[in-house]
Amino acid sequence: MMPLSAFRLAQRRYSALVWCLFAVCVGGMVVAGGRCADAQGSGNGSSLGSVPRALTTTPSALSGIGPMVALRHHITIEGEVVYLHDLFDGVPPERDKQILRAPELGKTVTLDMAFLTRLAQNENLNWTPLSQSEQATLTRASGQIHSDDIMAAISQSLIQRGMPATAEIDVSPPLTTIPVPAGVTPAIEVYEVAYNRADGRFTARVDIRAAQMAPTHLSLTGMAYDTIDVPVLQNTVSRGQVIEAKDVGFMRQRIGALQGSDVITDFDQVIGKAARRVMRPGEAFRDRDIERPSLVTKGSLVTMVLRTPLMQLTAQGRAMQDGAVGDVIKVQNPRSGKTVLGTVIQARTVEVDPAQSAALQ
Repeated sequence: MMPLSAFRLAQRRYSALVWCLFAVCVGGMVVAGGRCADAQGSGNGSSLGSVPRALTTTPSALSGIGPMVALRHHITIEGEVVYLHDLFDGVPPERDKQILRAPELGKTVTLDMAFLTRLAQNENLNWTPLSQSEQATLTRASGQIHSDDIMAAISQSLIQRGMPATAEIDVSPPLTTIPVPAGVTPAIEVYEVAYNRADGRFTARVDIRAAQMAPTHLSLTGMAYDTIDVPVLQNTVSRGQVIEAKDVGFMRQRIGALQGSDVITDFDQVIGKAARRVMRPGEAFRDRDIERPSLVTKGSLVTMVLRTPLMQLTAQGRAMQDGAVGDVIKVQNPRSGKTVLGTVIQARTVEVDPAQSAALQ
């Protein structure tokens, strides 16, 4: 039984031969030296354009009597050179050889029909193209060093020289992703670092080295910015809603950007406060956005409490003002019509000074 690989090669060769015969015979035209002329006329017939040599010759003329091979159309190379077996399946080990340098790391090149035809002829390979547009793409495999990796190495070096661990850095020129050979762990070396603690400015040199690649050298300048974790909303809250711990997360911001603003940086200052407007996730809190929640609303019934060392009196009243915890508001006794001042101590409850006990009668 014929092996599957040999069967496929024979099938491709047969398909190519049929295509060539069709191209030669269609419309009563014949191929003559790369030109098409009427079979009944002279050799000066109308030209259909240049026909690739690979399609105007027989397979034996193209490939001699060498080993039968099949083109690999999409090739990925990890090394620095390309071998014959990288391009063609079926190359015997004794016929294999280096044929060209690999593309740059991460780059792709296309090998066209003309190149592949010359290569097969020069190496005496029995290769039959399937069409006049046969080509192969050759890609150099690569890994990557991201800018974040380089920034982390620079930050660590600056921390050792006194930069706050919470600081963020910017560098110039901006960093880009750097390709490195596939499967290789590169080394990032930061040296010649100069850091000014007073204004945060620094300079540094960075070398990136890995096997099978030339070193990459970077000369950078930059600025370090101290940061702080600022409380921000994690959930949408509606107007008047009391903010709970589960509603709040943190976002790191540069301290310099917060100077002169009313952004609240203390977590405890926002918990238990009520939103004055609808607030969305990611928003920082400002003094104008929150307030102490109103535990007593104007016109509502409240309990007035009067305490002395000997007794405690309670009476019902009607709030004349809104009030949060600690607010002093006016409360009217509906029975007497008198108005007293009371301090809001909890929802719908105010405490009245003993000196106003007559008003509770």
